[in-house]
Amino acid sequence: MVHVWTTAWGSRSSRAWRLALAGILGAAAAYAPGALGTAHAAPQAVGEHVSPKVVVLSGHPSLDRALRLSLAPWSMRLEVTAARSPGSSMPISAVRARVLAEELSADALVWISETPEGASLWVHDTRTGNVTARATPSPPFDVPTAAALALSVKTILRASGLAPEPRDGASGGADPEARPLAAPARARPAPATPEPPEPPEETPDVERPPPREIDWIALPDPTWQLLIHGAVRVGAFQPPENGARYGLQLRWAPWAESSSNWRGLWFGLDAETSTPWVVSRPEFEGEYWDVAPGLCIGMMRALSKVVQLGVQVRGALHFVSLSGTLTTTSAHASISTQSPSVLLRPELGFRVGNVTFLLQPGIGTFLQRQAYLRSDVEFLETQPFWWMLGGAIALRAE
Repeated sequence: MVHVWTTAWGSRSSRAWRLALAGILGAAAAYAPGALGTAHAAPQAVGEHVSPKVVVLSGHPSLDRALRLSLAPWSMRLEVTAARSPGSSMPISAVRARVLAEELSADALVWISETPEGASLWVHDTRTGNVTARATPSPPFDVPTAAALALSVKTILRASGLAPEPRDGASGGADPEARPLAAPARARPAPATPEPPEPPEETPDVERPPPREIDWIALPDPTWQLLIHGAVRVGAFQPPENGARYGLQLRWAPWAESSSNWRGLWFGLDAETSTPWVVSRPEFEGEYWDVAPGLCIGMMRALSKVVQLGVQVRGALHFVSLSGTLTTTSAHASISTQSPSVLLRPELGFRVGNVTFLLQPGIGTFLQRQAYLRSDVEFLETQPFWWMLGGAIALRAE
């Protein structure tokens, strides 16, 4: 249509007609810019596109810097945060990533997972829900490795469609066919030149990563284990104990999936009890029973993908019940008391999937020796040290 009007204009022979027609078209262009096509949109409509937001879960400063440099030409909004990562196990990692992306209003999440089997780079696309993982060398990353990982992230984002249009195409230049319509007296303003991106190091909307020395606060994926254990105890009492012991233990390993030297450290709650066992002396016949809640701390190291070696220390408070009959008088006698103890227990584990079978010997002591007596008749006496032999089945929960 534009070419038709300019050709008609050029065919006029009268200078007066040409000047009149140019004035009419200039006025129409000034008051009805929408009639000249989308190339003459208002300047404020240019640049309204909001760049995608990419959130990097911190912990690897060299990778964070490489991502800033790699994504800067795309004008993506890059944010580094210390939030806990979605982990390294599918499908639970995809569920966690979706929830975390909603909380952070992120279009994409990037994180590094570390397990005894190796490290991986993960990228979650919020729009599609896709999660991509690639094996990586174990951190910390040197500069070339960080740059290669940043390029992998850039490739994944481009394939997912999150990459914005090039900045050169967003300048909002005028349609070449519409330019001859502008009257010489009403020169069209030059298109706004896009401002160059600020240096990545000074971008105001990028959150600085936490100092390296406190990265352990945000290490990913603590793990839980529930143990069912049983044992026999020898040497704790005189006369000798003849009952079995069993209990439950809940372990929490806050850094199990990190590269930290504290990866094998765990903390636990324990509750142990005994089957009632018979106490038989010439002066007394009765039963002994106790329950012992306690706190534990331990360390476990993987010698291979199957074999593990560890140790734990448990402190417990035994609530004791001893009841029976004095044989000389046939009178009933009972005792209820408390007795603290400490147990050192090495562990040898064999892991099969999320189940670990543990062999648990141990040596312990009562912190306060006790003699259980009534009416000057001694029923039972604790010994300085005792040892245990037992085992456990540990179930790991994600």
